[in-house]
Amino acid sequence: SCDFTVDLYPLKIYPSSYPLTFRNVKKGDKVKIGEMFKKVNKVLKDEKVPLNKRKKYPIVLDKNGNVVYLPLTNSLSQKMLVNKIKFVVK
Repeated sequence: SCDFTVDLYPLKIYPSSYPLTFRNVKKGDKVKIGEMFKKVNKVLKDEKVPLNKRKKYPIVLDKNGNVVYLPLTNSLSQKMLVNKIKFVVK
């Protein structure tokens, strides 16, 4: 589970986004970056995520199936968010 209750403006997760779904990347998944959509696999490739990890990479979707969080360790905005989000594995 994740605690997204802190102010996470860049993620655009609202109470109306719940329930959230966690799953691996599938072919055709797109994430909104700014005002445009980009394929998740292309983003992972640009972030230098190895091919064998891209197929198992976790993403978070809102109740409508839109990607709302893609954990990227190389991204500056993601590094700032890492200390705010509380992840708990049960």
